[in-house]
Formats: sequence, C-alpha cells, structure tokens
Amino acid sequence: MSGNERPAAADRSLDRAVTLSQLLFGVSVLFVVVVQQVTEAATQRPGAFFLGVVLTFVGCGLAVAVPWHRFGRNWTAVLPAIDIIAIVCLRFAAPSLGAGLLWIFPVIWLGSYFGVIGASAGVLSIFVLIVTGAFLTGDPLTALTIPSFLVLPLILAAVAASSVSAARRSAARHQLLHSQSRVLESAMIRARRQENLLADVLDAVDFGVARVGADGSVVAMNDSHTRIMAAAGRDIFATDAPDAAASTELYAADGIDTIDAADAPLARVRRGEEFAGMVVWVGQPGRGAALSITARRLSSGPGATNEGVVVVTRDVTTELAAVRARDDLVASVSHELRTPLTSIVGYLDLARDEDLSEGAERYLQVADRNADRMLGLITDILAASTAGDGPVELTIDRRPTDLASIVAASVESLAPRARESDVTIEAGGIRELHAVVDAFRMRQVIDNLITNAIKYNRAGGTVTVELAEGIESGLDSAVDSAVITVTDTGTGIAPEEVPRLFERFFRSESVRGSSVHGSGLGLGISRDIVRRHGGELTIESALGVGTSATVRIPLEDT
Repeated sequence: MSGNERPAAADRSLDRAVTLSQLLFGVSVLFVVVVQQVTEAATQRPGAFFLGVVLTFVGCGLAVAVPWHRFGRNWTAVLPAIDIIAIVCLRFAAPSLGAGLLWIFPVIWLGSYFGVIGASAGVLSIFVLIVTGAFLTGDPLTALTIPSFLVLPLILAAVAASSVSAARRSAARHQLLHSQSRVLESAMIRARRQENLLADVLDAVDFGVARVGADGSVVAMNDSHTRIMAAAGRDIFATDAPDAAASTELYAADGIDTIDAADAPLARVRRGEEFAGMVVWVGQPGRGAALSITARRLSSGPGATNEGVVVVTRDVTTELAAVRARDDLVASVSHELRTPLTSIVGYLDLARDEDLSEGAERYLQVADRNADRMLGLITDILAASTAGDGPVELTIDRRPTDLASIVAASVESLAPRARESDVTIEAGGIRELHAVVDAFRMRQVIDNLITNAIKYNRAGGTVTVELAEGIESGLDSAVDSAVITVTDTGTGIAPEEVPRLFERFFRSESVRGSSVHGSGLGLGISRDIVRRHGGELTIESALGVGTSATVRIPLEDT
C-alpha cells in the first residue's frame, strides 16, 4: 500500500466509525420511542421528549452527512455532547422509561476516542446534569434518594474505564499490526528487489538456467536457456508431447552413439536424477549443437518435498570443435615427426654396423638411445590424441629392474641441462632397490619429473632426487613399494591449479607467459604409466616455495 492510500483509508475509517456509533445510538433511541408508544407510558413533558428525539436524529444526520476527516477527530466530540443532551431531555420527559441507561453510548464513545479526559468529562457532565435535573423537578435529596443519584454515575464511570482500557489495548494491537505490516511490506519489497536482481543476473549470464518442476514441466528459465535451445533447433526439455525427448535424435559425447529416450536429459530429470557435465549432441554431430547439461535437485529444507530440479546448460559446440582440431593437429604433427625419426633410427643402426672408433661408437649409442626415446614419446603423444579424455593406451613390459640405476642414469643424462640452468641436482638419497617394472617407461617418468624440476626452478636452485622403500596400503593388504621423490626449490604452483596438472595440454598461469616451453602432456602420461604399474603419482606445491612429486609403485607385479 502506498503512502497516499494510507491517509485515504484512515479517513474512510474515521467517517465509518463515527457513522456506525451514532446510528447505533439512534436505533436505541428509536427502540425507546417504540416502547413508549406501545406501552403508552406517561410522558410528563411531551415537548422535552420530542426535543430529545429530534436531537438524536439530528446527530444521526450530521454523522452521515459531515465528512469528519476534514475537521479532525476532536470535532467528533460534538455528537456525544448532543447525545447527552438528548438523553437528558428523554429522561426529564419520561423518567419511567429508564432512558438514562442510554448514557452508556456517549460515555463509551468519549472514553474510546478521547481517553481518560473524554471519559471523565462525560461522566462528570452527566452527574452535573442529573443533579441539576433533580433541582429543576423539585425531587428532594434525602438519605434514601442520594444513592440513586450516585449509582448511575458510578456505573457510567466503570463503563468509561473499561472503554478507555479497551481502546488502549486496541490502539496497542493496531500499532503492533501496523508495525508488523510495515516490516512485512519492507520484506516483500526486498524480496521483490532481490527477485528482480536475480532475474537480471540470470539473464546476463551466457549459460542457460531452467527450473523443472516435479511434474517435468519447465517452470522458469532465463534468456540464455531460450537462446541456447533455439540455436540447438529445439528445446530438449519441452513437454509438448510424451515422446518429446525422442522427436530429434540425441547423440552421446562421442557423436556416434545415440541416446535412448529413457536416458535423455528430460527423462532423467523427470526421475529426479542428479548429474553433472552430461554432453549431448542435438542433431547430427558437426551440424547440430553440443550441450553440456548439469541437473541438481531443489529442496526448501530438511524433510521438504521435492521442489523440482534446476538445470544448467552450456553450449560447448565450439569447445568440442577446438578440442577435436587440437587433437587432429597433434596427431598430424606427430605423424610427420615419426617418419623422419624412424629414418634416423634406421640409419643410426646402419652406422653402428660399420667399423667405428670407440668414441664414435659411444656417441652413436647416445644418439640412438635418445632417438628411440623421442620416437617413444611421439608414439605416446599419438596415443594421447586418440584417447580423448580417457587414459592413454600404453604397452607395459614389466621385468625385474634395478630402480637405482634408472634414477641414476636419468640424473646423469640431465646433469648438463641442470648446469646450464644453474641448478644443482642432489641425488645422495638414492638407495639400491629392485622392482618389477618397465624400465623404459619408468625412465620416461623420472626424466619428465626431473626435467620439470629443472625447467621451473630458479637460478641457484636445487633439485633433490630420492629413492627409498616404503609401504603402499592397498584395499586388501599392505605391500612393499618403491617411493621416488623429486623436490625442487622453484616457483611453485597455485593451490587451485594443482588438481589440473594432470590434464592434457594444461600449463599453469605462472609459466604460460614465460619463455619456458612445454606441451602439458608429460605429467598426464607419467601418471598413466605409474597407474599401469599399480601405483600413484602425486604433486604437492606452494607458490614461491617449490614443488614435490612423489611416485609410489609396488615392488612386485600385482
């Protein structure tokens, strides 16, 4: 309710209350007149009786005709004053009718509207009028008649006190209700403002948000949801028909397998399921739209009934196309690199068959070994590009191997690179330890970890390499394990980026704009290798402190 409406409502309330109070008194006087006429009670002073009736109905006319709100509440005291005089006339004209009881009406009026002052003035004036009337009629004041002069004023005083008390309680309740109304109105305004703000925010984001009710119908949605569904060709959450989910074919994330109607997003939402990142192709892959859909159930609190599901939709068509283009580029480049590398390896083998000096033979061995390693890495990159988001398919040939020799060989081969970067490699913590592993793959893992520790270190920094025996706790029992730790004193990684280090092609923000090159594949492939050995690779890092990589693999083939 606005500020202009409140005074108008208060004005109507005042006029209505005045009219109702006066008409009630008028009806009571009319009842007295009817009784007088029916019973033919003696009227000692007909003129006074007639004057009392006229004053009563004049007051009723004024109550109806006058807009009291324009004069203020105090002017309404005129009406109970007229009523008091009218009752005096009726009582003076016909004492036997008991018209004096009608004084209750003006007393209640005065007590309710004007409080203690109004009630006191009313009772006192009535008492004065009773005494004055007694002198005018010549009624003697004796010990027997004095109580009759006091009883009616005392009763009226009690009624006035009750009306004052009731009026105060009513005013207090009205004030409380008014305060609560203001609080409720403020709360409603804030809620409406927050609702509008939320609607504006949801309409501003570039992902679709829709609320699906318990019956499967879309209750509310933002503009982005409508736009995304329009771009996809149709709203896959529309319920115009029972088979709406199957009206256009939906494909899985691979773009090959179709999604059954029972497994479509709408069907899963109707069953109240929760899911995250469900990728769906609407229409033919490459020509349709790819949507990433997340659904979460809504609940208003503990023990609450199902409030429906909120569905968040993103258009990932461009992202998937970029990932596919990236994988195609990586695969193409890797194929192009593998062909000349194969030729290099072949000619190195031919060269080693010749009669060479001891130094030349040693140099060719190093070149041949590194060419083989590079060829293996390119093969892994090809495997990563074809594996998508799944684990890389690797060939693991596990044999009894001295892990210490693998770690030492890796440290020795990377020592020149460390010296070029002004980094010291400390390998005093390498202990002799034998395990059943793929030596080539484990060398690949250790090379990657030490290379990273050198690349992302600072000038004058240190790389500490340790190999020790530990206990790996499995689900069924504890087994002996090898623990390889590579710790550096480099730049470190932000805590929020650590979980993403194993994502393919991911590079942290701190090195993305630096001159340090990298593909972002090494750690992901290394973890796949360690997991194929039944172990785990973990990374701990802190910005400005350094990074520690730990490899745990069982000593025996499990």
